[in-house]
Amino acid sequence: MTTSLDRARCRLKAHPFALDAALAVGVLVCMVVGSFVGPRGQSGVSWAVRTPALLSLVLITLGAAALVLRRRAPRTV
Repeated sequence: MTTSLDRARCRLKAHPFALDAALAVGVLVCMVVGSFVGPRGQSGVSWAVRTPALLSLVLITLGAAALVLRRRAPRTV
């Protein structure tokens, strides 16, 4: 009897590119959301929304996209 976890493992082994792409998307979302938040405050931490530079967004995207290639070129990534 196979469980849903076993079926998921088989699918991920059959499609490792999909796993890497999902990982890259998750990392991209976290980094982009984090780039819009800036810590500010004199007596502690209070968070404020800021606008990140275009270059930082481009570099974040390239960094996350490199994760897709992590199985094919691990040293390069």
